[in-house]
Amino acid sequence: MKSQQQHVHANRQYSMDENPNWLVQQITSPSLRSTLIYLTLAFPLGIVYFVFLVTGLALGISLSIIWVGIPILLFMFASVRKMMTFERSMANELLHVNLPTVPSQNTLERGWWSGLQQDLRDTRLWNAITYLLLKMPLGILSFTLVIALGAAALGFIVMPVAYWLSTIFQFSIMPGFFEIDSWARAMMASLIGVGLAITATACFRALGNMWVHLTKTMLQP
Repeated sequence: MKSQQQHVHANRQYSMDENPNWLVQQITSPSLRSTLIYLTLAFPLGIVYFVFLVTGLALGISLSIIWVGIPILLFMFASVRKMMTFERSMANELLHVNLPTVPSQNTLERGWWSGLQQDLRDTRLWNAITYLLLKMPLGILSFTLVIALGAAALGFIVMPVAYWLSTIFQFSIMPGFFEIDSWARAMMASLIGVGLAITATACFRALGNMWVHLTKTMLQP
């Protein structure tokens, strides 16, 4: 067992020594870029889904007693199926989930009343509605972490450049907290930024895995 662990550690050390650009490749890898695109899009899409679903459910349920709400509900359920198809396609493209797409059903062919009954009993449809509603709070979390961690890591990494500019244009960097007033502090801040970049990369991949698991669970056809 110990020999296997030593062998794995030796292989990791060998790969990092042979490839000094390992960190850059990890940060700029295509899989991470696609994950970041998905995490960034989750926030605006979540807002659109939430507003549409809450408005549609509220109007459809409240107006169903005078039959006006039935076509509203049918339109909303049909739109949810379109959203499911879009979400599956986006997850397949950006998160590499490999979910099969399902063709949308024609409401007119099923009939309005029978179509509504089928939709109300369709557990997959309600799972999709739950997923789309969760998209907003989880999208806010994903978007906030991407912007906050990404900006913090980048800001610390380029601190030597900022310090060089401060010596030319005479301005202070983070006064009163950890003022960057020397090259030593600027380089220390840059190293902190590298650590933040590694942490942010791991966090982004964990968020991507969370969305993969959620998408496979809630949008499975």
